[in-house]
Amino acid sequence: MKKYFKQFMRHNAAVMSIYLIFAVLTNISPLLTMTAFDKLLQNNMNGFLQLMGIKVGLAIILLLMNYSRNVEKAKVTSKMQTALRQDITKKLENCSYSVYNKENSGTYLSWLNNDVQTINTSGFSAVYDVLDLGAMALFAFIPLFFIHWSIAAASVILSVIVIFVPKLFQKKMTDAIVQFSIQKQIFVSKVKDALSGFDVLFSFNLRNRITNEVEKASNSLADKNVYQTKKVITPAIMLAFFSMVAGLIILIYTGILAGYKLVNISAMIAINSLANTLFSSLTNIATRGMNIKTVFPILKKFENIEINSESKNLLQPSFKNKIKITNLNFAYTPEKPILKNVNMEFEIGKKYGIIGESGSGKTTFFKLLNGMLEDYEGKIEYDGISLLNLDKAKIRENVAYIDQNVYIFNDTIKENICLGKNYPDEKIDNSIKESALLPMIQNLQNGINTPASENGKNFSGGQRQRIAIAR
Repeated sequence: MKKYFKQFMRHNAAVMSIYLIFAVLTNISPLLTMTAFDKLLQNNMNGFLQLMGIKVGLAIILLLMNYSRNVEKAKVTSKMQTALRQDITKKLENCSYSVYNKENSGTYLSWLNNDVQTINTSGFSAVYDVLDLGAMALFAFIPLFFIHWSIAAASVILSVIVIFVPKLFQKKMTDAIVQFSIQKQIFVSKVKDALSGFDVLFSFNLRNRITNEVEKASNSLADKNVYQTKKVITPAIMLAFFSMVAGLIILIYTGILAGYKLVNISAMIAINSLANTLFSSLTNIATRGMNIKTVFPILKKFENIEINSESKNLLQPSFKNKIKITNLNFAYTPEKPILKNVNMEFEIGKKYGIIGESGSGKTTFFKLLNGMLEDYEGKIEYDGISLLNLDKAKIRENVAYIDQNVYIFNDTIKENICLGKNYPDEKIDNSIKESALLPMIQNLQNGINTPASENGKNFSGGQRQRIAIAR
């Protein structure tokens, strides 16, 4: 998490400066009240009214500063969230095909939405809160020392107790939040799966299954949320209790000092406000501190994403003679082999058809040929060079692979063909003609700039295939 605060150091420093000034001005207010009360006891009405006028002006300044600090905090935390999402997606971009598919898209969606929001609330924002509350506590403590040193000493002792309490609950609280994070992943995956199956459920008159699945997933999520709330609220309530008791002890002690004429009675007004600020700030610091620690396992999860570390010394593939497969074996799980002792040759300039029953491994075979899947036994050679020693990205630049389940992005036909790359219009037009896509585009009002709906639902299966061929 430090990385993101350092990355936006200038913005963070500016916001923290506002927090610091806000804390100083906030704790000046009770001192003004104490001084004004002294003026009133001295029958100095002008002095009392002047100080009250200053207090009103200070209150207006604090309101404006509160607005400013929250807006600036929202700006910088938004930047840090975006940076975090970029880091996650960059790691996902560099995953191998197998590693990426260990999780489903609903899980990754939950990471980028739910987990990042959790990190923002319990991490980024909590750090700001700790700094804010720390400044408030510090500038509440300093006046206590000047009012009477023993009040400050008593506050230190009570503060240690208040800060220590949360440590007793940290582990259970962290476990509960991690479990809730996992359940949110499951919830998003279940809901996405139910909604994506609308067409199938509609055809079988089973649309009520959507509500049933969402309800079950929601109930499981609610159970984890209640469990998390119990683990979080227990230390919070205990902290609030200790904070209240600590403030009351300080107020009683100040009253005793006032009874012995060691402090002015008016000091009790300031002490009440300052002690409440001090202990409520420390209570919230302890709570926020627990929250910050709970995001570390989530951040660790992102750090542990396996990145595909291909060697920089990989060879460029050659496509001059043939692709040779020797004793090829592959299995997704050890107990269920898909391909066994496959031996084939594909010579340049010839056409081949791979025939087999459903589930016999045809799709898996092609994913092995273009380097999507890697954990195989045997040999795959391009012009006599093992696929293991070749640059897989270069292979995919020269080997077109069209999946039987074509995915269409929620963008225009042109962007679905080009995938964000810039090609000359002539090249795009040729790909459209060669893929037999031209008649379809000519019949569309916006032509190649026609937007596709979710996964191309506004196109037929054949049209989606042609877009993939043009791609």
